[in-house]
Amino acid sequence: MSNNYLDPSELLKCLNSMKKDALRDAQRFPADCVVLDYNYPNLIVGCNGSEFEDGDYVGTFDQKDYSTIGIVIHGSSSTSTTQVIVIEVTRYDINLVPGQVIQLISDPGLLIYKVLINFLKVRLIPLEGICLFTGCKKVAKPVKNPAQYSLRSYGNNVTLKLNLCQNVAVDTALNMNKDEVLLITGPPGTGKTRVIATIANELQKRGEKVLIVSHSNTAVDNAIELLDPNNALRVGVPLKIRNPIYSMWTTIKTSSNTNKIPNNILQQLNSLKNTIEKAKSQLSWYLQRQKLNLQRSQYSQFTSSQIQKLINQISSLQREYSLLLNSAMNMAISNSKIIGSTAAYLIISEYYRKLHFSFHFDTIIVDESSQLDTIMGMLLAKYGDKWIFVGDDKQLPPVAKCHLNRNDLSTYKRLKQFYIPILLKTHYRSHPHIIGFSNKYIYNNQLIINQACYNNILVLNGSKYFGTNDPFIFVDVPGVHIFDPNTKSCKNICEAEVVVKIIEDYLNSGGIKDELGVITPYRLQKKEIKDKLSKSKVNGAKDVEVDTVDAYQGREKDVIVISLVSTYNRIVNNASTIANNPFKFSADQDRFNVAITRARKKLIIVGNLNDIKRFATPILNNLVQYINQGYVKVLQDSCNSII
Repeated sequence: MSNNYLDPSELLKCLNSMKKDALRDAQRFPADCVVLDYNYPNLIVGCNGSEFEDGDYVGTFDQKDYSTIGIVIHGSSSTSTTQVIVIEVTRYDINLVPGQVIQLISDPGLLIYKVLINFLKVRLIPLEGICLFTGCKKVAKPVKNPAQYSLRSYGNNVTLKLNLCQNVAVDTALNMNKDEVLLITGPPGTGKTRVIATIANELQKRGEKVLIVSHSNTAVDNAIELLDPNNALRVGVPLKIRNPIYSMWTTIKTSSNTNKIPNNILQQLNSLKNTIEKAKSQLSWYLQRQKLNLQRSQYSQFTSSQIQKLINQISSLQREYSLLLNSAMNMAISNSKIIGSTAAYLIISEYYRKLHFSFHFDTIIVDESSQLDTIMGMLLAKYGDKWIFVGDDKQLPPVAKCHLNRNDLSTYKRLKQFYIPILLKTHYRSHPHIIGFSNKYIYNNQLIINQACYNNILVLNGSKYFGTNDPFIFVDVPGVHIFDPNTKSCKNICEAEVVVKIIEDYLNSGGIKDELGVITPYRLQKKEIKDKLSKSKVNGAKDVEVDTVDAYQGREKDVIVISLVSTYNRIVNNASTIANNPFKFSADQDRFNVAITRARKKLIIVGNLNDIKRFATPILNNLVQYINQGYVKVLQDSCNSII
């Protein structure tokens, strides 16, 4: 693809490729379910061995394609192996009957890819989007002498003052004309969320309707929680929204003003939800007791009068709950000047006509736009008159892969080819030894590290790993990575064992559980670490957050432990082989940059240092240089199982 032309056929080919990859991943974890009741739009199913959560998009798969059914609106919190879930069906042509056996799979990517493919096939990509992404819009002119702005953070009632670069970004945004675009580059810890919230707040004071949208729930939550809930509303599935934000949503518009949601409606919603959960819990127990069998011929075995009574009760309550929830949501939306949503939720909701409000805004602010694919970015363009894209081309691009150049696939990377961004320069998050690596080797020393960052030090007396004031530690272990051909993922048992030791040492030394996170590039390693933590006898170890790099973008914690996994030698089907470019994925520069910039006070990397020195990518060679320069303390460790 050329820089100034987006070929729809190439975009369609790319989407089909991404959908195929997502389908292959989702098929590995199907759930066997039986239909208990179906009364459009509510479907109740019982599933064995499933872990569906509120907000999961689910569907079925035949030999040809993935077929969307709907969205889980009540997952089961029961500890029973039989899970009862309520699904809001999004299609009119679903024909299901009680006792019918279906296999459900869950992956939001499958649904959004299908929606985007349909948009492309019927040529519904807006001209505004095509124009924006081919460089024919005007870029907002940066303000040279900006005003001084501040924001009173609603969450902690603290007034946040902005620095010079942040004020330039805000003032430029406030002086934009219709049909102008603004790009803001926000490297890690430079306060881009504060800038986004301030822009939205100042625009709503001027009477504008503002949309804050992102690829991730976390990014939207971060901005919305800084704003007064009387002005801002987070739309989406509540269980996918951070708890404090959800609490804000439930209390929004509850004053005596008759235009706002009355307290009695909110009380009814909570009461209905609690009643539904109790009934589902009872139903799960009954089904488990009667050993729910997923054969239609044996359906009568679990249709006792008590079970059928519970099914009918849930179905009736859910219809009442859905009607009341939609009414309350539309009432809240109509009174909110700032709306926060993920891009996927917005586009899917419009496609299925699930949200009944004006989709047009004066200004659209897109956060983490580096991770947003170009097609979704073009679709979002039609919702506004002015566009602000916040991102960082040195962080993660869209997760999905296809034949297109990554600069064309990423919204921010694509737009940066045509529009000059404003750079946020001052870093406030990490100790200088932590952020110093990225500043030197990735950002070419453009970042100014705030002096307060030198105080970001954690020392836990008597701890093996946390007993000194070294902010950056590399733990060298002799592990070997194992490649699983079925999941196409990797794990390193030795590294997982050492990571658990580090976590237990941290907790036993008085560390705060919620301020430690574990990052790994591979889902199989995530599972290996979580499995080992589940067996730990140390209080709180099971609850430590372990996730992939992609899930941590936009996040931060005091302590981050990274398991690199990759080594030169690897095990495949119990046989030792030589890995072909083993660090290509785990040490991709964008991915590595995100991983190492999440920590505020202590960063610990676990890996095989000898292999890194011999066979690493350029960014890991830079890490070796950084170690040799004395910025990283190296500890030797061992494990019971090298593989």
